[in-house]
Amino acid sequence: TARLEALFERSPDMIDIHDEAGSIVDANRAMTDALGYDREEIVGMDVWEVDAELDPEEGRRLWEGLEMDETVRLETT
Repeated sequence: TARLEALFERSPDMIDIHDEAGSIVDANRAMTDALGYDREEIVGMDVWEVDAELDPEEGRRLWEGLEMDETVRLETT
């Protein structure tokens, strides 16, 4: 809906939408601005590839260890 889309786009928090394999299918402006990517660049990346501070292999292991409906919050500086 339009309201959810507005919340997604205007949130000050970084939000991405990704598939089960961890591939990003959308990201809000806060995320692209904070990480320095254009939306076109970030779409298609794996969630563990976008943060330069996170070791990609560690990120992949973390992702593969998640349960299906589990929520994980990560904070980065």
